[in-house]
Amino acid sequence: MLRLDEVLQRIKDDMIKTLEDTMPEHLSKNKDLFDSYFEVLKSVEQLIETKKKNMSNWSNHLDEGGEKRSISTDAEILITNKPDKLGDVKQEDTINSSESSLFENIDNQIETIEKPMYLFERKILGGYLPKIDAIVPEGIVRRLGLEHHDYVYATEVASFHHFKKYHYELAKKADIVIPIDRVEYKYCPIESDGSLLVVRKSLETDLDIRIDGVPQSIRIPDFEISRIKPPLSEGDIIDIAFPDEKPELCRITYIHRVEHLEIDQKSNKFQKKKDIQFTKDLKSVELNLEGKHVLIVGNDPNKVHYKEKIESRGGIFLSVDDKDSIASIESCVKKADVVILLLARLGHILMKQVKKLCKEWNVPFETTFNIGADKITQIVSEALISK
Repeated sequence: MLRLDEVLQRIKDDMIKTLEDTMPEHLSKNKDLFDSYFEVLKSVEQLIETKKKNMSNWSNHLDEGGEKRSISTDAEILITNKPDKLGDVKQEDTINSSESSLFENIDNQIETIEKPMYLFERKILGGYLPKIDAIVPEGIVRRLGLEHHDYVYATEVASFHHFKKYHYELAKKADIVIPIDRVEYKYCPIESDGSLLVVRKSLETDLDIRIDGVPQSIRIPDFEISRIKPPLSEGDIIDIAFPDEKPELCRITYIHRVEHLEIDQKSNKFQKKKDIQFTKDLKSVELNLEGKHVLIVGNDPNKVHYKEKIESRGGIFLSVDDKDSIASIESCVKKADVVILLLARLGHILMKQVKKLCKEWNVPFETTFNIGADKITQIVSEALISK
């Protein structure tokens, strides 16, 4: 059991450490944290007063009973002459039990407030916590949605020689967006250029990759190709990042394993012909979405445009993304007449969950990398025609 002086010293050390880990611009926002420290100090103060009072009453009781005993500062019985005075021992046990409970409560409070936050620095691949010299893998950065100068909790879970493994949690988002020397392009189809693998465009925006306005062929470095298993090949879809205007330092940040997607030249040409033919069909047939529930899945800022397009045709717009609960997502799927998954705006886990729900409730669904409102409306119409 901790002594009172040890508890006080621990609280003091924790407060100093927390203050050291706090950035100057966040001092005022950590008021609640320091208020919690003072609540702990109040608990310690109450414990001291309670202990003094109980020990005083106990001492007076012994003096009145004529029992001669020596009491240490920790209220331990050093001399016990009469076995029939068990009541006094029980009283000591009660005091120690109460003290132990208070110590446990204080220890729990300290455990809660001593968890430090660490500044997160975004790198080309993954991230870094300079305070504890820890690397945050790219997969965790994506899962937690970490951005430059967010704050994270890092709990050590394993140690191997000089290497430490941490469990990471988002503690607090950055107050403002901090620009960094990093450029990222998502959903880039790999193409062959002789013996090289390159990317030239992003399916997220359907635009060419440009530097200073000039279209670029970004070569995938050999060291990136060699580290990825199974090997990359033409048609794979990847996310890339590199320092501004330094594409030769390109890193692969994510590989999209989408089974149904084919990016070869023949399928591209076929899709273009199909789109042209379908556009002609739409012009000749005015589709009515009256009363149809259209569910858009993905966190897309263009949702307001999708909503306008769908509602202008009499449809009912529904929307879910990664932040919604599975119960809420299932409720929307059950209502929907058609579901559109925006592959550029949702994670793999959500995509699998929604596909599974669509199959369970026999709801037709379509997937697309395109995020244009007209294209989405076209896909909705096509799905309902073939329903």
